[in-house]
Amino acid sequence: MGGDPVAAAQFLLGWHGFPSGPIDGVFGERLEIAVSRFQSWAGLPQVGAVGPAALEALETRGLDGPFLRAHLHFELRLRGASIDPLAALD
Repeated sequence: MGGDPVAAAQFLLGWHGFPSGPIDGVFGERLEIAVSRFQSWAGLPQVGAVGPAALEALETRGLDGPFLRAHLHFELRLRGASIDPLAALD
């Protein structure tokens, strides 16, 4: 797994205070640790992967949707992406 969906997950995790290093679209050890820490904080099973429950928690916990979407677009456009970052996570 890699690319824009991973970059969007990296951004969302950082937004929630669980940074995983640079937003580069690479699912590595640092991202796996950040996902596990977020899952623990959110009361989810710690599986180290962004499944449906983790994705829902990342998208909804304390975030303003339009504000988040604008920031995701900005962050991913800086990296050359031309997709809707939240749609990429579906």
